[in-house]
Amino acid sequence: MSGGRISMDTCIFVGALKHKPSLGVAKRYAEAYGMRLRTIPRFEPLYHCYGLIKDAGFAIIWNGQQGTDALVAEYCRAKHIPHVFMELGILPQNGSFVFDRDGFCGRSNIWKMNPPQEGVDRMLEARAKVQQQYPRRNEGYVLVPLQVPMDTQMYYHWDGRTLQDVVDRTRAMFPDDKIVYRPHPKVQNVSDLRIPKGCRIESKGEFLEQAAGAKVVVGVTSTCLYEAALLEVPTIAIGDHPLKKTDDHDRVLANLYAHRIDADEPEPWRVIERLGLVPAGRTPRSLELAEAC
Repeated sequence: MSGGRISMDTCIFVGALKHKPSLGVAKRYAEAYGMRLRTIPRFEPLYHCYGLIKDAGFAIIWNGQQGTDALVAEYCRAKHIPHVFMELGILPQNGSFVFDRDGFCGRSNIWKMNPPQEGVDRMLEARAKVQQQYPRRNEGYVLVPLQVPMDTQMYYHWDGRTLQDVVDRTRAMFPDDKIVYRPHPKVQNVSDLRIPKGCRIESKGEFLEQAAGAKVVVGVTSTCLYEAALLEVPTIAIGDHPLKKTDDHDRVLANLYAHRIDADEPEPWRVIERLGLVPAGRTPRSLELAEAC
């Protein structure tokens, strides 16, 4: 935890401090507003966090539902401290980030926002690339990407408890179809799952290659669902997820791309400002640049 006095000129980052890309984004955001960046590890004791953040001008919070970040998020909401949530992005997940003013999965409101034209354009550009790389071919099976069981999105954003619940639920939805269950890369040992007759577990190859051959992709809250929808494969979320709340999946995707950056984006403030968020007492950076012209 970094030391020193906290003030409105301070931007707080709550996250994994060893994750250089996300920390770099936070640093560039703070520098754009002439703010000092202070960091809080995700599992810092609660009393330390409240003392550090109570006078901060802005907070960038990783995920918002794990360890200290959940407590800091709750405090920011209660004290009206400007803040934004940050997570791994899409295509590639490990090379990009997305931001949301409310949180992710069930907390996110990207399903009802009007997307800016830039988001629409970026989504359509990404779709054209991914469809060229993975041509659609409906081979008639249902594809179910499985998540990490201890993922907070699984904890808080659906009513099931285990991966077996996912298997049983999807089989009940598609009792006569061939279902391919794709394990998460971090959970390859799924030998204890009871897989229905006529279905199988398949972890080989890329997710999008499998999705291109599916008649439908069904998942809980996985980021893979966004990728399947981008490919224009029929996609069903059974957890509390933006894609479940509207049939207009393109609206969701356009908003996602409007608030997505590559990990090396030099001006992350542009995307965060698009969410209507600026540090307390600060002029929007876009207005400062416009006045300087």
